[in-house]
Amino acid sequence: MTAGARDWLGLLVWAVLLGPAQAAPECWSALGVAVRVVDGDTFIARLKIWHGLEVTERIRLLGVDTPERKEPTLKRALQAKAFTDRWLGQEPFEVRSCARDSFGRALATVRRGGDDLAEKLLEAGLAAPYRR
Repeated sequence: MTAGARDWLGLLVWAVLLGPAQAAPECWSALGVAVRVVDGDTFIARLKIWHGLEVTERIRLLGVDTPERKEPTLKRALQAKAFTDRWLGQEPFEVRSCARDSFGRALATVRRGGDDLAEKLLEAGLAAPYRR
């Protein structure tokens, strides 16, 4: 298989797994690195999905909610964002998702080694448990 055909096949696999037209949710996992942290529970990641093929995905941490970036919670929101930014850093992490929210973000667990980012935010007092 040529490199071009392999890349197109990878995109097709990604579209099938994550496409909005699917009837039942499909779980997926990928290694990623952070591109930009939006707030304490949302960030943009570059994910490796297929032999050298990467996609950019908007990730929403599953199971937690961090403060909004408006008064009176602005200070805590900025602390949560800084915590997430430091935790993600530039080191790879594992993203696992089985659903999307109403904004199209992948609802996901994010882990590195034995650590879970959502749990770390809860332990630091920067997030509250959230069930949708």
